Amino acid sequence: MNAVLLLSAGVGKRFGTVLPKQYQLLCGKPVVQYVLRTALAAPSVGAVAVVMDPAYRDYLGDISDPRLHFTVGGKERFDSVRNGLDCLGALGTPCSKVMILQAVNPFVTPEMVEEYFALLDTHDAVTTAEKCPGELFNVRKYEKLDRNAYYFCQSPEAFRFADLDRYLDVHSPYSELIYHYPGTPKIAFYTEFHHNVKLTHLSDLQFAEFLMRQQTDAAFGDCGNIPKT
Repeated sequence: MNAVLLLSAGVGKRFGTVLPKQYQLLCGKPVVQYVLRTALAAPSVGAVAVVMDPAYRDYLGDISDPRLHFTVGGKERFDSVRNGLDCLGALGTPCSKVMILQAVNPFVTPEMVEEYFALLDTHDAVTTAEKCPGELFNVRKYEKLDRNAYYFCQSPEAFRFADLDRYLDVHSPYSELIYHYPGTPKIAFYTEFHHNVKLTHLSDLQFAEFLMRQQTDAAFGDCGNIPKT
């Protein structure tokens, strides 16, 4: 079974609002709803574990699906990932692949979910990556760096479930989950996600609203019917 682990437990201190950013309205709907509907629309997804504070459950809307499961968030992001893995691992059907989505990345599509799962047939892990658009500078010493040797790594990510379940270290200093793996895992760097907006600051929500209004694909919701300003 393929599964999605949807992280929606963050409080978003940098966003500057009382209501967590994943529950802010984007084109009239809470941001988290775009991500959840994407997960449920992916044909091969057999389970979705939503990690969130139960107090915000109503922000998911009237979505009802037997594949949905819920667990609470942890103190830090890795603790929430651990809780989500435990939730999926407790289901009756074994999980073979898992994709981790963040509720604050609303532009992921069902097609991308399927692509990440397919890449796991030949790779140990998949991470979203962006090539460096400018020069890199080492602030500790004067040194020329080859930008072609570096990527910006982002969510979403996908893994073989058994491996991530085994190697996840909630005390790791590394934010990239792939760094928790021993040795040199075979990683697929997905570089085709060109509008991977992550809501960190209020201006990101405004930019996401602009992009969403340009979309005509039904996978992104109903914003195609909103008049452009």
